[in-house]
Amino acid sequence: MTLSSQCYRSRRPPQEASRQRLRELALEGVRWGYRRLHILLQREGVQGNHKRLCRLYREAGLAVRRGGRKRVAVPRQRLATPTRLNECWSMEFMADALAGGWRCRVFNVVDALSREGLAGEADTSLPAVQVIGVLEEIAMLPGYPARITLDDGPEFRSTRLDGWG
Repeated sequence: MTLSSQCYRSRRPPQEASRQRLRELALEGVRWGYRRLHILLQREGVQGNHKRLCRLYREAGLAVRRGGRKRVAVPRQRLATPTRLNECWSMEFMADALAGGWRCRVFNVVDALSREGLAGEADTSLPAVQVIGVLEEIAMLPGYPARITLDDGPEFRSTRLDGWG
């Protein structure tokens, strides 16, 4: 009795262009996972489903490690100091509780140079659509800023808010 085996050879195209662009985006956002990178590649017009991208992501060794102590992925760099008005805005959410137990949130936007409060929107819920409306309203007079500074809290991790601007 003889044993035989067949070796499977993949007929898939190498997809080097997708791999290279995936590596470039992963270096840009070190803590981004494959789902976030998939959205960014879709915006650039790269076609393909999330399963293929996940496979390419794993093969490239780009997986974000989970668990253990949270460490800074990239050394922090000092932010450039703004030199003119409306060059940089700072955005932040604040929360408080009302006497009746209701949670209240305030969305603040401040000009980084003058420390002028550009907006303060208060509500029990502030979805991305409402935040975008506030930003559009602010930008009507002085225009859009060159950059926006914000923390990496979960409030700003919306695909709608990410696509604004």
